[in-house]
Amino acid sequence: MLVSLMASLSPTVLLHAEEIEKDLGIPFYPGSRQDTNYAPLGVDKGGQSFRNINLITPDNFSKVLAFYQGRLGKFSIFKSQTSAKSALWNESNPQGYRILTLIGTQEGTKITITKRTW
Repeated sequence: MLVSLMASLSPTVLLHAEEIEKDLGIPFYPGSRQDTNYAPLGVDKGGQSFRNINLITPDNFSKVLAFYQGRLGKFSIFKSQTSAKSALWNESNPQGYRILTLIGTQEGTKITITKRTW
Protein backbone atom coordinates (compact mmCIF):
# COMPACT_ATOMS: atom_id res chain seq x y z
CA MET A 1 0.00 0.00 0.00
CA LEU A 2 2.81 2.41 0.86
CA VAL A 3 4.46 1.77 -2.52
CA SER A 4 1.25 2.64 -4.38
CA LEU A 5 0.76 5.68 -2.15
CA MET A 6 4.30 6.86 -2.84
CA ALA A 7 3.93 6.29 -6.58
CA SER A 8 0.70 8.30 -6.67
CA LEU A 9 2.26 11.22 -4.81
CA SER A 10 5.49 11.64 -6.79
CA PRO A 11 7.72 13.62 -7.00
CA THR A 12 9.67 12.51 -3.94
CA VAL A 13 11.84 15.01 -2.12
CA LEU A 14 14.47 14.08 0.45
CA LEU A 15 14.32 16.52 3.35
CA HIS A 16 16.56 17.48 6.24
CA ALA A 17 15.61 16.06 9.61
CA GLU A 18 14.99 19.53 11.08
CA GLU A 19 12.44 20.35 8.37
CA ILE A 20 10.57 17.13 9.04
CA GLU A 21 10.56 17.62 12.82
CA LYS A 22 8.97 21.06 12.44
CA ASP A 23 6.45 19.84 9.87
CA LEU A 24 5.46 16.77 11.90
CA GLY A 25 4.85 18.69 15.09
CA ILE A 26 6.32 15.78 17.07
CA PRO A 27 9.61 16.42 18.84
CA PHE A 28 12.59 14.23 18.12
CA TYR A 29 13.84 12.34 21.16
CA PRO A 30 16.78 14.26 22.70
CA GLY A 31 20.09 12.88 21.51
CA SER A 32 18.50 10.63 18.90
CA ARG A 33 20.03 10.59 15.47
CA GLN A 34 18.74 9.84 12.03
CA ASP A 35 19.00 6.16 11.09
CA THR A 36 21.43 6.29 8.17
CA ASN A 37 19.83 3.18 6.66
CA TYR A 38 16.70 5.23 5.86
CA ALA A 39 16.70 8.72 4.35
CA PRO A 40 14.01 11.11 5.61
CA LEU A 41 11.25 11.31 3.07
CA GLY A 42 8.89 14.06 1.99
CA VAL A 43 6.35 13.85 -0.80
CA ASP A 44 3.99 16.65 -1.84
CA LYS A 45 1.50 16.65 -4.68
CA GLY A 46 -1.87 18.26 -5.25
CA GLY A 47 -2.46 19.26 -1.64
CA GLN A 48 -1.44 15.83 -0.34
CA SER A 49 1.74 15.11 1.58
CA PHE A 50 3.66 12.28 3.20
CA ARG A 51 6.55 12.66 5.68
CA ASN A 52 8.60 9.92 7.31
CA ILE A 53 11.78 9.78 9.35
CA ASN A 54 13.55 6.98 11.21
CA LEU A 55 15.60 7.80 14.30
CA ILE A 56 17.67 5.71 16.69
CA THR A 57 18.90 6.24 20.23
CA PRO A 58 20.98 4.10 22.57
CA ASP A 59 18.48 4.91 25.37
CA ASN A 60 16.25 2.10 26.57
CA PHE A 61 12.66 1.65 25.47
CA SER A 62 11.11 2.67 28.81
CA LYS A 63 12.95 5.99 28.90
CA VAL A 64 12.03 6.87 25.31
CA LEU A 65 8.40 5.82 25.88
CA ALA A 66 8.17 8.00 29.02
CA PHE A 67 9.49 11.00 27.05
CA TYR A 68 6.84 10.64 24.35
CA GLN A 69 4.00 9.76 26.73
CA GLY A 70 4.70 13.03 28.55
CA ARG A 71 4.29 14.96 25.30
CA LEU A 72 1.73 12.96 23.32
CA GLY A 73 -0.33 10.99 25.81
CA LYS A 74 -1.48 7.40 25.65
CA PHE A 75 0.30 4.75 23.58
CA SER A 76 -0.66 1.21 22.64
CA ILE A 77 2.15 -0.95 24.04
CA PHE A 78 3.04 -4.44 22.86
CA LYS A 79 5.46 -7.07 24.02
CA SER A 80 6.21 -9.87 21.58
CA GLN A 81 7.12 -13.44 22.42
CA THR A 82 10.78 -12.60 21.90
CA SER A 83 10.53 -9.94 24.62
CA ALA A 84 10.99 -7.13 22.11
CA LYS A 85 8.96 -4.10 23.13
CA SER A 86 7.04 -1.82 20.82
CA ALA A 87 4.63 1.07 21.20
CA LEU A 88 2.36 2.89 18.80
CA TRP A 89 0.79 6.34 19.05
CA ASN A 90 -1.49 7.67 16.36
CA GLU A 91 -3.65 10.67 15.81
CA SER A 92 -6.05 11.01 12.93
CA ASN A 93 -8.51 13.61 11.76
CA PRO A 94 -10.37 14.34 8.51
CA GLN A 95 -7.23 15.98 7.07
CA GLY A 96 -4.81 13.10 7.71
CA TYR A 97 -2.86 11.29 10.40
CA ARG A 98 0.37 11.17 12.42
CA ILE A 99 1.96 7.96 13.67
CA LEU A 100 4.87 7.39 16.05
CA THR A 101 6.27 3.91 16.58
CA LEU A 102 8.91 2.84 19.08
CA ILE A 103 10.74 -0.49 18.95
CA GLY A 104 13.08 -1.57 21.72
CA THR A 105 16.19 -3.47 20.68
CA GLN A 106 19.33 -4.65 22.44
CA GLU A 107 21.11 -1.60 21.01
CA GLY A 108 18.50 0.92 22.18
CA THR A 109 15.28 2.21 20.66
CA LYS A 110 14.19 2.75 17.06
CA ILE A 111 11.77 5.64 16.47
CA THR A 112 9.68 6.12 13.32
CA ILE A 113 7.56 9.23 12.83
CA THR A 114 5.10 9.49 9.93
CA LYS A 115 2.62 12.15 8.86
CA ARG A 116 0.13 11.99 5.98
CA THR A 117 -2.23 14.77 4.92
CA TRP A 118 -4.84 14.98 2.20
